[in-house]
Amino acid sequence: FRAFLLDQTRSTWDGLELTQRQRAAASVLEAEGQTEPALELYLVSGDAQAARRLLIASARDFLATGRSDTLAASIERLPQSIAESEPWLQYWLGACRLTRDPAAARARFEAAYRRFRETADAAGCYLAWAGVVDCCVLLWSDFAELEVWLAEFDELERRLGRAAPAAAVEQAVCAMLSAQVLFRPTWETIRKWLVRAEKIARTSRDSDLRMRIIGWLGLYYSWMGKMSRYDVVIESARRLARGTTASALARLQVLLMEAQRFLLRGDPSSVLATMSQAESLASESGVRAMDDVFRAYVVYAHAHLGDLQAAEAARNEFSSSIAPGSHLFLAYGSYLGGCLATIRGDFPAAVEHFTAALGIAQANGALMAIAMAQLGLARALAETQRLEPARVAVDSALALAQEMRSHLFEFECRLVLAAIAERSGHRAALLDNLRRAFTLIAQHGFRSYAVWDARFMSRLCGIALENGVHIATVREVIAARGLLPDSEVGPLESWPWPVKVRALGGFELLVNDEPVHVSGKAQKKPLELLQVLIALGGRNIREDQLAETLWPHSDGDAAARAFDTTLHRLRRLLRCDRAIAVSGGRVSLDSRYVWVDASALEHALAGPSDFVGKPHALSLYRGPFLGRDAPAWALPMRERLRSMLLRAIESAGRLHEERGQIENAIECYRRGIETDPLAETLYRRLMLCYERSDRRAEALATYSRLAALLASQLGMQPSVESRRLYRRLRDEADRSET
Repeated sequence: FRAFLLDQTRSTWDGLELTQRQRAAASVLEAEGQTEPALELYLVSGDAQAARRLLIASARDFLATGRSDTLAASIERLPQSIAESEPWLQYWLGACRLTRDPAAARARFEAAYRRFRETADAAGCYLAWAGVVDCCVLLWSDFAELEVWLAEFDELERRLGRAAPAAAVEQAVCAMLSAQVLFRPTWETIRKWLVRAEKIARTSRDSDLRMRIIGWLGLYYSWMGKMSRYDVVIESARRLARGTTASALARLQVLLMEAQRFLLRGDPSSVLATMSQAESLASESGVRAMDDVFRAYVVYAHAHLGDLQAAEAARNEFSSSIAPGSHLFLAYGSYLGGCLATIRGDFPAAVEHFTAALGIAQANGALMAIAMAQLGLARALAETQRLEPARVAVDSALALAQEMRSHLFEFECRLVLAAIAERSGHRAALLDNLRRAFTLIAQHGFRSYAVWDARFMSRLCGIALENGVHIATVREVIAARGLLPDSEVGPLESWPWPVKVRALGGFELLVNDEPVHVSGKAQKKPLELLQVLIALGGRNIREDQLAETLWPHSDGDAAARAFDTTLHRLRRLLRCDRAIAVSGGRVSLDSRYVWVDASALEHALAGPSDFVGKPHALSLYRGPFLGRDAPAWALPMRERLRSMLLRAIESAGRLHEERGQIENAIECYRRGIETDPLAETLYRRLMLCYERSDRRAEALATYSRLAALLASQLGMQPSVESRRLYRRLRDEADRSET
C-alpha cells in the first residue's frame, strides 16, 4: 500500500512540488522526533544538507539503539563531497565499523581527526583520537604506529585539553588505558591512567563507557595477579551489566573478565561455559571484534582440562582466522602453539614456537606479549637442558614483571627459575625461588596461570612439600587443580591425598584428611579388606585370593558374593571412585589417589641409603605393620618391612663408617635402635663406632641396655658375637685403667 501511495504522489505532483512537499513532511517528522522517516525523506528529496545536519545530530542515538547499519548506509547515500568533507560524518562512519572492520574504521577516524585538528574542534579531536587507538587495540597492530598516536595525545591535551568536553575526554582515557594495558603496562607509565580511569568508572554518566573501562581494569589487575582488586572490579561490572542497556562490546569485555578470573582460579570448565555465552552474544549482536581473543581462552581451557586434541583444534581455528597484518595475533598463535607443545612434552617444538612469538612481539614492541613469550621460551629451554639461555630469557622476563609490578608474571618466573636451579643442582636457589613463588600465591590468591602444565607443577609442588615450603598454600593449589603426585618425588605424606592409610604401628584411615571411624562387624569388614589388600602388596591382587583370606570357611560362590558387597562398601567409605581399580579379576589401590605409609616406606627404602639425610623415611615407621596384635596374614608384610628397614639403616651406617663419618654413623644406629629396640645388629655396630671414638664406657652401656631388653622382652641373652665384642671391650677398658 505504501508503494501505491508513493506512486500516486509522483503522478499527482511534478518534481519540484513533490520535492518541496517531501522536505516539508521531513521537517514535520523531525520536529515530532521521528528521525528515521524524516532522514529518509531528506535523502529522497535531495536535501543533503538537512540530511547531514540530522545525521550528525542523531548519530549517537542510532548507535545506542543498535542501528549502526542504518546510520552507515544513510551517510553513504550522501554526495561524496559532503560525506568526505564533514569530519563528524567520517567519525560516525568509523564508529559504525569499529567492531566489525577495525581496519576500515581506523581510516575513517584518522580522516576525521585530521579535519578536526584543522578546525581545533576539541570534542572531535578527542573522540577521533580515541577511535584510532581503539582500532589499533582491536587489530593488535604494530605498536610503533600506535606509539605515534599515544605521543599525539600529549600534544592534544596541551592544545585543546581545557576546551574538551568531559564526555570526550572520558572516551580518550578509556582508549589510552586499553593501549597501555596491552602494550605498555609498566607501573611508571600506566599508574596515572589507572587513577583517571578508576575515577571515570565511579563517576561517569555513560554506563557503557564505565563497563568498558572496568573491563580493561579487570584485565590489567588479573595480569598483575592482584586478585582481590580484580574481584572488586568484576563485581562492579556485574552490577552494571544487570542494571543498564550496555553495548554488546562492553558486555563481551565483562565476559572476558569472567573467563580470565575462572582461568586464574583454576576452573577451566567455567571458562568454556563463559566462552559459550560470549559466542552467543557475539552471534546475536554481530560484534565479532573479540572472537580471536575468545578462541585463545578456549585453547587455554581445553589445555587445562587435559584435552589436548580439542585444544589443538581450537588453536588451529584461532590461527586460521587471523587477518593479514594482525602481527600480535600471529605472535599469539605461535605462543599458543608453544603452550600446547610444552604440555605435550615436545620441548624442541615449543622452543621453535616461543622463539617465533618472541620475535614478532619484540618487533612490535608489546611488553606483555614479550614477557609471555620469554617465560614460555625459558621453560622450554630449561627442559631441553639449555640452562644458560633459559636463565637469560627468564631473567629478562622477571625484569619486565618487576617493572610492571605483576605478581602473576613474577610467580611464573620464580617457577621457571626453580626448575632451572633444580636441573643445575643448586638446591638453595631452588628452595628460595619456590618460597618466593608460593609466597606470591599466598598473598594474592591466584591458583593458576596460562601455560598450565600439571606434571611440571606437580613436581615443583612435591619438592616444596618435601622441604616444608609453604605447605598450606601448596596443598591448596594441589587440591584446587586436582594435581596428581609426581612419581619422581615419591609418595609424600604431606600431599593432600583423597585417601591416606597409616598401617604401621596400628591402623588409621583418613578420607580428605578426616579420620574415618566405624563400628560393628559389618562396617569393619571393608576396612579389613583394605588391610588385606595392603598386606598382599596393594597391586594386581587376585579377587579370589582376597576372598579366600577374608572368608576362609566360605565356599567359592559365597566368598565371591561377600567380596563384591564388601568392595562396594569400601568404595563408598573411601568416597573416591578412582582409589580402587578392578580389572581382569585383579584389584589394585591407585597410588595416585591413595597414600599408604607402608608403601611410602618401601619407596624410601628403595632409594639412596643415607638415612640421616632422609629422616622422613624413619619417621614413617611408627611400629610393626598393623600393630603388635596383627592377624597371621599380616605377618609376612610386617617381617619384610622390618627387615628392609633394618638392612637399610645398617647399610647407611656402614656407608658413614667407610667415609670416616663416625658421628653420622652413631646417629644413624641410634635412630635405628629407637625404631626397633631389639635390633641386635645395630647395637653391635653402635658399640664398634663408640670404640672407634674412644668412648668405651658408652659402648659397654649400650651392651648392657641390649642385654636388659632381650632378657625382659624375649627371655634370652645377646648372641655369641655380641657377648664376644662386649668381653673384648670390657677387658680393654680394664687394662687401660690398670
